[in-house]
Amino acid sequence: MKKMLNRGLMVLCCACMFSTAVNSVNVAGNRWFTMGPGGGGSMYSPTISPVDKDCMTVSCDMGAYYVTTNGGKKWIMAELNELAYISAFDTKDPKTVYAGSDSLYRSTDGGQTWEDILGKTTRGDYKPVMVAVDPDDNKIIYLGLGSGTSLEKFLVSSDRGKSWEKAGALLPFGSGFTAIFLDGKSPEGARVIYIATSRGIYRSQNGGDSFTSIDSSLPAKEIELFAGGSDKLSQKTVICAGIRNEGLYKSADAGKSWRKISGVPVPNGGGFSLVMSAQNPDVMYYSAFVKGVQYVYTSEDSGNTWKSVVEPGNTKKQWIKSLKIKIVSNLKYTNKLVTSLSDFHISSKRSQ
Repeated sequence: MKKMLNRGLMVLCCACMFSTAVNSVNVAGNRWFTMGPGGGGSMYSPTISPVDKDCMTVSCDMGAYYVTTNGGKKWIMAELNELAYISAFDTKDPKTVYAGSDSLYRSTDGGQTWEDILGKTTRGDYKPVMVAVDPDDNKIIYLGLGSGTSLEKFLVSSDRGKSWEKAGALLPFGSGFTAIFLDGKSPEGARVIYIATSRGIYRSQNGGDSFTSIDSSLPAKEIELFAGGSDKLSQKTVICAGIRNEGLYKSADAGKSWRKISGVPVPNGGGFSLVMSAQNPDVMYYSAFVKGVQYVYTSEDSGNTWKSVVEPGNTKKQWIKSLKIKIVSNLKYTNKLVTSLSDFHISSKRSQ
């Protein structure tokens, strides 16, 4: 079933149901405005195309999954049998997007039509818990299957989902999945992949065939937050991990050593999220829920210094479920940061 939703119509419907109005605020130069669906249940997993900042997706726990290809002016609501909490855009074609619900679906027309590219035979009793498209070769798809948030299988396709091969030797299957990061500066034929779980952080140097643990110097193995970024020009890669009641830690040497990040609250439960620019490892955003108040902090020097970009009075809603940043160009900062609250908020200015 396909539904085309005008942005104004969607907001009007949400207002009628949940008495929520669209608002735009500008506090100390930080401009945020409501964009698209929202107003009732929580919004999850905002995703931005790496090649077109106007192509985005967001999930809602009220049952819908939304896609826009024009910066939020219009949204398509896709019904994919079950809630779709994971999403990934093709790294070459902005109209191609992957979504995981009861299976893995692909749309090649901006969310208007969908095809199941996994099937019951391949997935068995499991469902997608993560999906990622190779940054250089968009025929390669990395897929995690599991139950709930647990990671039970790791599959790789080299033909855009026509066939799948089991991979992920030495991954802690049965653990909780946290995040995946593909190092864009690694060789195309030997992609370096990081996967964070409730049993530690694992690194592959052979495109996901096998993994090794890289968390021995961290204070705990239960990783609740994880992100990474790499720059091909400077050949710099930074990964960052968040551990409950311990703090944020970063590594610039593939996990051989870790340094604790200061200047922001220690993660201690719900309302915490971490993202980094995939193309610029110096840029990161961190949301923290502190004493009933939600903040989002940004750093432009790999966590050495921070400033707040979301704070009381800056947005109408103050419960951040997810963050997403995308720097579209490696050379120029064309940025867009989106947050998911009970509404979908967006800022087109990096750290402003």
